Amino acid sequence: MVDGNPLPLRFVRHDFAVHVYDTLAFYVEYNGDGFFASNYRNTRSPSYADSIPRERWPTAGYSSVANWPGPVKLRWTSLDGVEHTAEIDFPRIFADGLTLHAVPDNELPAGMYRQGISTDPEIHLEVDNRTVRVYQRARMSTRTEQVPGNRYTRNRSDLFLVAEYQY
Repeated sequence: MVDGNPLPLRFVRHDFAVHVYDTLAFYVEYNGDGFFASNYRNTRSPSYADSIPRERWPTAGYSSVANWPGPVKLRWTSLDGVEHTAEIDFPRIFADGLTLHAVPDNELPAGMYRQGISTDPEIHLEVDNRTVRVYQRARMSTRTEQVPGNRYTRNRSDLFLVAEYQY
């Protein structure tokens, strides 16, 4: 417990996003939903070099998903024409339920997280040709401005790689 915040912080819901690079076809299903596929199915996706850098990915658009509705199911074709399928087991990857962040304990606002639960972190799934990566990013409030003199910067949202698979 630090300044009324039980630590470490955990999460019970999350936001979700998918980023696809260098594939010839792609489909993902999560929480019974296959709507992510419409952007890339049977269409070559851009390369990472031609896309938004990970550090600037937009906020995850699939919001407030209860932990855990099941695995993420993927089907895709890598640039060499090989078809792949995978199930990414979020309950195993995030078994401890920890919210990953780089804010020192004494920099969290006093009593902000009284129940030891953070705001919903974002889980970003990246498929890049034959590599699948899982990232977590949580917007965490801070006591001090991250940009001195800018009162609107009392937060951080650092991106953490939590799993990587090669196919």
